[in-house]
Amino acid sequence: MKNRTRVCGLAYAAVGLLGCLAASPAGAHHILGVPHYAYDENYPQTPVLTYRAEIHDYVVEMTGYPGKPEPGERFSLHAYVQNAGTGEVVSDGAVLTVKRDRFLVRDAIIYGPMEAELEESMYKYFPQFEVAGDYVLELAFETEGDDWLILLPMTVGEPKSPWAMIGIGLALGCTALIIARAVLIKSKRREERAASPDMTPSMESGETV
Repeated sequence: MKNRTRVCGLAYAAVGLLGCLAASPAGAHHILGVPHYAYDENYPQTPVLTYRAEIHDYVVEMTGYPGKPEPGERFSLHAYVQNAGTGEVVSDGAVLTVKRDRFLVRDAIIYGPMEAELEESMYKYFPQFEVAGDYVLELAFETEGDDWLILLPMTVGEPKSPWAMIGIGLALGCTALIIARAVLIKSKRREERAASPDMTPSMESGETV
């Protein structure tokens, strides 16, 4: 069941990411990230969210603690951009924006845009998630005059499947159609009876000869 939920979550995230792409600035280079989960020596009790990408001469790494937080649980995201050749860390700043990602609906921003200052060779963010659901982390930064935007999906808590709500809506709609059809048929039959002559034979009393 958990695997099925995870697959559905990735499918919903893919739809949401396409919507985010359409709404993002056209001048930036977009990268659709795929999150991974692993145990970290500094956070051994639960998996952390990790992502790594190589962009030309640069390496981008993002780490979220914990990887799958519960609503209201403290969450921190560390990100750094480093020149793979020189080892120099990009210090021009990076901006994080977090958006709620629901099926075919892109909600308002819940965090940011937040520009963090370089701290211990990385950028640190602390978004708050009050509601279970799917979200998209958008990390924007610049390297050598090029703008980059990484979109990374993540899940908070155990969000309800949107297909369940769609199924309930279809069931209610079908029930309403069946009731409406039954009422229409009954009304039509009543009208036909009112319009037709009374064919019921009457019993008249007569005299006995």
